[in-house]
Amino acid sequence: MYFYREYYEANQIISEHARNLLVRTAGDKIDLWLIDPKFATQRNAETHRTNLTLYRDAGIPARLAEVGEDYGLNASREYLFATTNKTATHPRAYFFNDLHSFQSEITHYVWDVFGRGDSKGLSKDKPRKRNDHLMNAMQYICAMRPRGGRSGGGDLSEAQKYADSLVNSYT
Repeated sequence: MYFYREYYEANQIISEHARNLLVRTAGDKIDLWLIDPKFATQRNAETHRTNLTLYRDAGIPARLAEVGEDYGLNASREYLFATTNKTATHPRAYFFNDLHSFQSEITHYVWDVFGRGDSKGLSKDKPRKRNDHLMNAMQYICAMRPRGGRSGGGDLSEAQKYADSLVNSYT
């Protein structure tokens, strides 16, 4: 699995994010757009529509990331471990050098610890939730355990791409 581009912008509404994403990915074959399940189900204060619906209306055929109880943390750890271990049989994850925001996040990604009580200083066995948006995105992708690209078949119409994104497009 190759991570080659990142999008990390703040203080924009969903339609602006969608427009920026579509411009940056113009010409790319994208089979799967994922969205954080918690964020996706939140409703917009003005329109009372879900964030997932707003992205879809803006041209991003997003679907909920299918994550387990750990939100893909263990799956992402398997990919990362396989990348550093030459004997691993699990697929590997590779990251391009120009993913500066991701590099910052992963270098500051630490396990949370208890701050008081009998367990003070011990690990909570989960990451500290701070500045981890791209880490979460990587975990959601890894949790989906994507397969390789489509074989044959040619180009799909926009309607076919949208239909695939709603059902079972892991490729």
